[in-house]
Amino acid sequence: MTDYLPSTSTGGTLAAICPDCGSMMYRRVSLAKLASIRGELDITMTQAHSRIGESAQPFVNSDYKQEHQL
Repeated sequence: MTDYLPSTSTGGTLAAICPDCGSMMYRRVSLAKLASIRGELDITMTQAHSRIGESAQPFVNSDYKQEHQL
């Protein structure tokens, strides 16, 4: 199984476990060329993590209290 991890709107990284040694393998790929390199890979498309600026309601750390010193 291979995961596609998007990093931009046009490309991302394929991540998989090596069947011989068990280490992680990574390959940068263009989203437009993904179909042509797919071969026999079972690729899971993941969603990109949203950035703080893209959040409609960012989390506020209301548990953090700091006394002001004048």
